[in-house]
Amino acid sequence: MGFTDMKENRLKFSMPDPDALAHDIARQAGYRSVDHAGTDVMDEVITVCEDVFRIIHPEYVFDKTSLDSWEDGTIYGEGITIRSGNWSALLSCMESPEIICSFAVTLGKDIDREIAVNQDLFMLHAYLLDVAGSVLAEHFADQAEQHISGILDGYGYQSTKRFSPGYCDWELKDGQTNIFGFLKPDSIGLRIDSSGLMIPKKSISAAIIGAHVIPHKTPCRFCESECDYRRG
Repeated sequence: MGFTDMKENRLKFSMPDPDALAHDIARQAGYRSVDHAGTDVMDEVITVCEDVFRIIHPEYVFDKTSLDSWEDGTIYGEGITIRSGNWSALLSCMESPEIICSFAVTLGKDIDREIAVNQDLFMLHAYLLDVAGSVLAEHFADQAEQHISGILDGYGYQSTKRFSPGYCDWELKDGQTNIFGFLKPDSIGLRIDSSGLMIPKKSISAAIIGAHVIPHKTPCRFCESECDYRRG
């Protein structure tokens, strides 16, 4: 079986363990440990964990297409273009890169509304809710990445790590315009504004490359930038 035979399987998201989520929120909020956060903050974190599970509605859209060519820092696929010199360079190390997979995950609009409602009167709650949304968006994006990698593996393809517009050298607005034109994620209530930012905010879009042999999962080893998102 080849690319045209690949079928999408439905993804059923699993929620994180509440205790693990509470620890992740505290760390992401800037506290070195739960003890460092203190009882009052952790009580609020626990309240946020209880609230956030009620107001998120994670949804996912995924599609795939043939990877036609790459040259001069641009990857060309059927229906999508990725302008990234670093990722284009990474393709040169692969054996038979053939597939571009793209996906988008969103927590829905209710969490954005809840953050805005609490912004003025309950600033700590709003801040921790915002952090919780970011942690959960990454949690579900990780599941989407694993899901897609599993599909590719089932058909004999290796896969890169996911990469998103706005990171590495893939410009945000151009990248989001290409992904949204390809995926059409309005089916899950997701859109972009004039600058390329996603609405609802707690959302992630990304692409994954499938090839027969991928010696390096990311282009970080070829990049001279020492950014905070560098992956080995």
